[in-house]
Amino acid sequence: MMGVNWRGWLVAGLAVLSVAGLAARAAAEPGESGVWTFGVDNDVLNGADDNYSNGLRVSYTTAENDVPDWLFSAAQYVPMFKTTGDLRAQFDLGQNIFTPHDITDPNPPTTDRPYAGWTYVGAGLASESDGRLDRLYMDIGMVGPASGAEWVQKNWHRTFGFNKPMGWDTQLKNEPGVILGYERDWSLRSGKGPLGMEAEALPFVGGAVGNIYDYASTGVTFRFGADIPDDYGPPLVRPSRTGSDWFAADRASPVGWYFFAGVEGRAVARDIFLDGNTFADSRSVYKNNYVGSLQFGGAITFRQTRISLTQIVRTREFKGQPEPDSFLSLAVSTRF
Repeated sequence: MMGVNWRGWLVAGLAVLSVAGLAARAAAEPGESGVWTFGVDNDVLNGADDNYSNGLRVSYTTAENDVPDWLFSAAQYVPMFKTTGDLRAQFDLGQNIFTPHDITDPNPPTTDRPYAGWTYVGAGLASESDGRLDRLYMDIGMVGPASGAEWVQKNWHRTFGFNKPMGWDTQLKNEPGVILGYERDWSLRSGKGPLGMEAEALPFVGGAVGNIYDYASTGVTFRFGADIPDDYGPPLVRPSRTGSDWFAADRASPVGWYFFAGVEGRAVARDIFLDGNTFADSRSVYKNNYVGSLQFGGAITFRQTRISLTQIVRTREFKGQPEPDSFLSLAVSTRF
């Protein structure tokens, strides 16, 4: 039954993304198109296989001002959201996988992070004006066996010869989940110097509520490069800060690039992957209410494609966590 559940999520999510993409391309003005993004997080290249173990996200962002009426109408009820800017809608399908430190132990210590998966579909709206970006999003999905995380990790490890994860029988129980999130970014960019060189600061604030996460966050990202695209940093898989899936390359130059580094601090009231199920008994640990992360890496754009690679280091999220969490995030965004 678990396999039926996760395949149902996959088919439904891909159908939503495909319909959204076809509708947006039909409605967009000539010469414009939306952006498809594929993102993956994994810790194996950092020599680890625990905590936040893997993340996947496929996203479609519409062309500018090609937004479904129902999404625009919903955003008008949010006091802080500016609906008069350049609007873009976004549709997501994603999955996160969390595991304890030793995945070969069939009965991990109850003081270690529980096994858990989260598979979701999402919709959001972004508004940009005068160097400011506002984003609203809602993710709806399932935690527990219905997420399909166990199937994904076991088959991935079997295919590539990694250690077999043995403790999925102890994972969090099935629970439907919802996340309502809001982020605001500001762009403080210098003028172009020799060879198109630029520098930029991107301060931001944000937060989320729901039975999956409750948190508030703030931070800043700095970047430096040549012919930096008009975006707000590289896209990342949530729960990391998301950046922007859309981008506009400098038309005067077919190639642009930048290096970046940033920090984020979060005050966390709830994290289901640490606190355990909301409505049922499950494993849990004592979480740290204040978490910080460091992000650094680079991105390159070539005409209608952007590729970014980000190293993320996150402070200990729960009491007794042996060491900070670290993983790599790869994202490819393209118009077609």
